[in-house]
Amino acid sequence: MPVNTTWLTRDLPVLEATVDLLNELGHPGAITVSPIADRTHMSAQDVFDALLALQPEYVTLQMVLAGGDPNPQMVTGVTAAARRATGQWPSAEALTDRLLLALQQALDQETDATRKSKLRSAADALTGMGRDVLVAVVASALTSHL
Repeated sequence: MPVNTTWLTRDLPVLEATVDLLNELGHPGAITVSPIADRTHMSAQDVFDALLALQPEYVTLQMVLAGGDPNPQMVTGVTAAARRATGQWPSAEALTDRLLLALQQALDQETDATRKSKLRSAADALTGMGRDVLVAVVASALTSHL
């Protein structure tokens, strides 16, 4: 029986909302399930389940005594992996994929023959060097002081 994946439909949206809310709140800060549920339009139980699945790799949870709250968890932080997964701290691989996708979209939308030819040449050059080499170049650009 195949495993039901929840990353795109539940976990990633909860993680994105959590990162956004913590950024808005500032540091130090903590948020409960309710504002995340409001932001994602999910039930509190779905958010709670996602947060449990996301810990400890993506979120730091603390149990609180919250007088009858059925989900007495507070998110007190997110990890570097969470920031990369949500695109806040893009990885070289993710930026490479976004660059190639943007180039392909520009190529598909361009109507001027000269510009289309230049875009095609750029796309061919980038894809011709191989993905691993391109990822290494993007990683170098990300880690150097531009």
